[in-house]
Amino acid sequence: MTRSVVMSASIHMDFELSSVMTELCRLRGAEVVGRDLGEDPSWKILSKEDKQDTVLRDAYDEALRQHMVFHLMSSRRLPAVSEQSNKVMNREQALSLLSLLISNSSPIDIPAHLTNQHVKINSRTLSLELLFATAFHLVRNEFSALEALCPQGYVYTYDPASIFAGSVGAGLLNRLFILAVKHLSSHNQLTNLRIFGFNNYADRPALELLKTALAAQPNVIVVSKSELFQAEDGRYDDGTWLEGKGNGDGGRYDVSKWPSAKRAMLVIHNNSDAFGQNVETEGMGGSLDGAVGASSSAAGTLERGRGDLLDYVV
Repeated sequence: MTRSVVMSASIHMDFELSSVMTELCRLRGAEVVGRDLGEDPSWKILSKEDKQDTVLRDAYDEALRQHMVFHLMSSRRLPAVSEQSNKVMNREQALSLLSLLISNSSPIDIPAHLTNQHVKINSRTLSLELLFATAFHLVRNEFSALEALCPQGYVYTYDPASIFAGSVGAGLLNRLFILAVKHLSSHNQLTNLRIFGFNNYADRPALELLKTALAAQPNVIVVSKSELFQAEDGRYDDGTWLEGKGNGDGGRYDVSKWPSAKRAMLVIHNNSDAFGQNVETEGMGGSLDGAVGASSSAAGTLERGRGDLLDYVV
């Protein structure tokens, strides 16, 4: 027996090392002025060989950073760390601010509330505005695609970052994600979303925050992801289903108690890199990515060479 599922290729912001998202959103000694590389006819993507040249690669990476600052910061610039308009919080204060914005039931301009707001993690000061804008673009692209792809409805599952959370912490990233969901929900109707299953095993308060974030979507049921996978396990033997002994928590997907989810597509959130490398290479017991790759056709259907791979990114 098989089931058709959608595997999301939306990825977590990568804070495992300090050279990816931390480097993008940290404030430095001087401001970073954004520039739109799409308007620069001299801009060219470096070849694999040229990327091995440290000088060329550093200049290339800095140009990409300027491009992202241009599109993600309302002022088209990332301020210097010493600017007096900066408001710098510790992690706990940032968590409180984000939770307050999520819980606020009044119409608010979320991006405006994050302007000049920063969080200090260890020795680095990170822009909350840039972090939120990144989370929002990820969320908007994700649900725009799913709304078009799943007219029959879909059940969305989400597993928070773990390794990718790094020193920033999953709690902060969860609240950025949930705030982005709220911002999307306040301006759009998620017509085809039936159930949102959020894996809250390591962050119990996050589930209530997500329910608040999706309050404008009366059609959406918000549950812990584990509630979707409590049916008995088992196997087929000569065409007969033989149930296991999970005592009501067998781990098999079952949404029969929610009539609105009938015939809805199951969406698995892929925690691999954007191009599915872990799905191809990890074993069944290593991670969700490995389980997806070993138990489905996902690894065999990845098409990274498609010319339209990024055509539907908003």
